[in-house]
Amino acid sequence: MARSIHAWLAASALGGTLCAAPALAQQTGADEAAAAPGEIIVTAQRRAERLQEVPLAISAFTGESLQSQGITSTRDLTIVTPGLNFTQSSFSPQPTIRGIGTRGVSASEESVVPVYVDGVYQPFLASTVMELNNVERIEVLRGPQTALYGRNSTGGAINIITYTPTDRPTMRASVSYGRYNEIIAKGYVSLGNEVVQGSLAALYSRDDGYLENLAPPFDNRGWSKNWALRGKLRFTPSDRLEVILAGTLSRHDDTISTSSQPYLDNTTARRLSPSTYVRLTPFQQNGTGGELNQRSDNASLTVKYDLGGVDATAIVGYDDSYLYTFADVDGAALNVTSLPTDYYSKSWIQEFYLTSANDGPFEWTVGQTYFWRDSGSYHSQTLSGTTVATDASGTQITKALAFYGQGTYALTEALKVTVAGRYTTEKKEHSYRNNLTGATTAEDRTFHDFSPSATVQYVFSPDANVYLRAGKGFKSGLYATTTPSYDATGATNSVKPEKVWQYELGTKFSVAGVLRANLAAFYTNYSNLQVNIRPNNVSRLQNAGKAEIYGIEGEISAEPVRGLNLHAGFMRLWGTFKDFPNAQGNVLRTDQFPSPTNAQTAGCPVLPGVPVGGGAACTFDASGRQIIRTPFFTLSGGITYKAELANGGAITLAANAFHAGKEYRDADNRVTLPGYTVVNGEIGYTLPNSDVKFTLWGRNLFNEVYNVYILTGATADTTVCRTARSTI
Repeated sequence: MARSIHAWLAASALGGTLCAAPALAQQTGADEAAAAPGEIIVTAQRRAERLQEVPLAISAFTGESLQSQGITSTRDLTIVTPGLNFTQSSFSPQPTIRGIGTRGVSASEESVVPVYVDGVYQPFLASTVMELNNVERIEVLRGPQTALYGRNSTGGAINIITYTPTDRPTMRASVSYGRYNEIIAKGYVSLGNEVVQGSLAALYSRDDGYLENLAPPFDNRGWSKNWALRGKLRFTPSDRLEVILAGTLSRHDDTISTSSQPYLDNTTARRLSPSTYVRLTPFQQNGTGGELNQRSDNASLTVKYDLGGVDATAIVGYDDSYLYTFADVDGAALNVTSLPTDYYSKSWIQEFYLTSANDGPFEWTVGQTYFWRDSGSYHSQTLSGTTVATDASGTQITKALAFYGQGTYALTEALKVTVAGRYTTEKKEHSYRNNLTGATTAEDRTFHDFSPSATVQYVFSPDANVYLRAGKGFKSGLYATTTPSYDATGATNSVKPEKVWQYELGTKFSVAGVLRANLAAFYTNYSNLQVNIRPNNVSRLQNAGKAEIYGIEGEISAEPVRGLNLHAGFMRLWGTFKDFPNAQGNVLRTDQFPSPTNAQTAGCPVLPGVPVGGGAACTFDASGRQIIRTPFFTLSGGITYKAELANGGAITLAANAFHAGKEYRDADNRVTLPGYTVVNGEIGYTLPNSDVKFTLWGRNLFNEVYNVYILTGATADTTVCRTARSTI
């Protein structure tokens, strides 16, 4: 996609803290682990540990550092986390880590890069993208985390830790204004006594949109609106007992994902009505798409008790989410095909685990979890013009029970061995109804799995260690809720479980307390990939056989002088399908082949002639093709400098840059999402002897225009471009 001058320099942002926030306790007693200046304490292994000592590939960020780098949502974590890519398929986010990600869009899907908020699993796929507020820190774990984080964490996990209320009154607030009338307001208040403390965090954001709509009513599109409330109530009746009740209400509406345009003019509308088809610039649209509406409400109860040498934690969480979207498949005003769809998800999760709290050579964690979920669609439709071509309802009930454990034994002061595993039994109950004919199907399947991992770590010194890790990841088989339970022959339409074995060699070291580096190389054997296909524009799932992925990644940070922080990250990935004989693709129609036959499309050839718009579905052998929806190279870097002034004020300068290489959108490797580079920056001034700060910030300073996604299909290839403002 071409470049365009659409840089966004934002107006000033004001933030204030009426009472400076104290150092708050982190999960599972992280406050008890003393950290050196600039070092982060993480709880990735259900206990407080220094980031540099954990034998895992983890990127960890404090809330303050995220704010200074312009990271406002989980999607933005791509910019600062090697190997993490928040791609999407139309409206559905599909985060990947190291090439492993969810490639389906059905309501029954769960991300293989799951998001946890304060240790509570967020099962709704759309909820993997959320605006950040009241964040103490975020940990991004790379590589399979099945043993401690559940059956679906084959790619990794994102753990968001929000501030916990204390007995010290605290208030924070910030307001910012930017191009396209973007307003972002955030607030946080906390108060209480020694026994009961409470907090409330609020967020509101909106903008007018950056896309010019060429179709009636000729309004701006690409706008978004968000609001969220999160409350916490904390009881500490004794030094040994902590009870936290938390709840979140959030709403999101946008017209970004529903305002696509044809990519490279490939749409059936161009062939059916060439005289009326309009070629568009990157920030125009004239399709018939509507808008997206999302609601997510959840609550959780967390109880922690010190048993004396053993810490016990019990978690119960409930989630109720809903999403409606109206997508224009052809991306043009002709209204060839559109998809009104709704998704719902209701779930609850119960988890209980014990963690050793002594300082001996053996550390252990054992736990149990039960997960129940009802997910599906009330009406998933395909419209041909205004005619309802398909209308289906579907439901999948998930019942999953698991037991897990992890133990670390220090053989010597330098050599440690960690062994972990999780046993899971998971039942899927599927029902389907064709709302046009009244036909129904129902079926259930049960899947079992044991996923082990083992790590050997050698500590050369307090500042350097190396580790070797092997781990298995497991994603259960499932049904696409909008397809029948079985086909006309009686064969099940469920897909087999995904299984991942990943082997990783890593090192973590620091030099003179000034420079820290985390480097890793990995190899992945990926079997039964669950991929999304769209015959007749209805999403289905199929298994892709095997894939092989390997790569290298690293993070380097340095503080050469006081107040100056430098950081850089990189990832280089190689990945191919090894066994995928029945892949689905599309062949473009040309003036010589306006209506390809099955024989002509065997193997998805490039047909001679000039493309005239649209295509035809085809089946081919994708073995040897590149894996999809992940860039093969990323590079990031940033600088932050804070200068203390003689009057008691401070000036802050920050900038970061991110480059992503190309990625393929589907298994035929026909369409490539081009690489892009984005640079952000800010200048801030803190008033003397105050917590009030003014900031001038800019996003996409060099006017890069790039594709949020490209969705391929027989009707059209469609895309949405992102400018300096667009946030999905």
